[in-house]
Amino acid sequence: MTELSCMTNGACIERAARAEIGGYPLRLAVSTGQLRERFPGVLVRGARAADPLTVASAAILWCGPGSVLCRASAAWLHGCSSARVQQVHVLRPYGRNRSAPSGIRIHHGDPARYAPDTVCGLPTVGLDHALAELLCAPERDFGFAVAEEALALQPVAWRRSFRAGIRARIAERRDPRYRERGDRLSCLVSGKTRGTAAGAALLAIADHGLPVPRLWFPVRDAARRELYRLEFAWPADRLALEMTRAPDPLRDADLRERGWSLIRAGPGTGWLAELGTGLSVALGDSGRESGHGPMPRQGRVRNEDT
Repeated sequence: MTELSCMTNGACIERAARAEIGGYPLRLAVSTGQLRERFPGVLVRGARAADPLTVASAAILWCGPGSVLCRASAAWLHGCSSARVQQVHVLRPYGRNRSAPSGIRIHHGDPARYAPDTVCGLPTVGLDHALAELLCAPERDFGFAVAEEALALQPVAWRRSFRAGIRARIAERRDPRYRERGDRLSCLVSGKTRGTAAGAALLAIADHGLPVPRLWFPVRDAARRELYRLEFAWPADRLALEMTRAPDPLRDADLRERGWSLIRAGPGTGWLAELGTGLSVALGDSGRESGHGPMPRQGRVRNEDT
């Protein structure tokens, strides 16, 4: 079946399709699987029934005019692949209270407050608004991972202002629940953790009240030539934590000769607890001597690029 003129990304309202091609051809298309009902009164092309873009379009059609994609669905539409989830998150105005079918998660609010944009033909909140909501949501690790990916997608020169925009959106939230935690998480976002294990390690460091590390810290020789990059580093204490790099005996020995202590966290079960304990012991004395304290309420990750 060719694309109907009433379709958006392979989805359309059933009554619009009936008006375009007629009742019998429509029933024939449904019976042969060319069209499928995705949500009540909303049809999708059978070949695109599992396409996230098509499903999101069907959800917007079911929710009606004035609705916009939000949270994880908006972040995915803006290019964050880690934000893909089974449910479509839709923000729609107050006063529309009918129960959503399976596959749609409704959030109520005033879409106009979220600077709606159009991406791939779909109305969506801005990426900064979507990330602000995710960072304030209960699913902390998920929100942090999506925000990390989003920041990594930005040009390096824009990252500082982009992160400031996320914090501004968090401060504007009318719902105070998780707002403080969302702001603290936004300060940790750097776009440099490069993986869920490293991101989880950074959150564990923050949870244990340890000093915020510098990410991908360069180790240089006397001529200021860069020799190595350390994934997490506390330069004042010559302490480094590495998560993703495979052990390199020669490199590790050279770092130790230069006064660095290395902690390597493996992927085994319980490694987060082991990491927190190891860092607490390693920083116990040196942190006091160098003036380090627990992570400040507004502390943020430092790295060489943002």
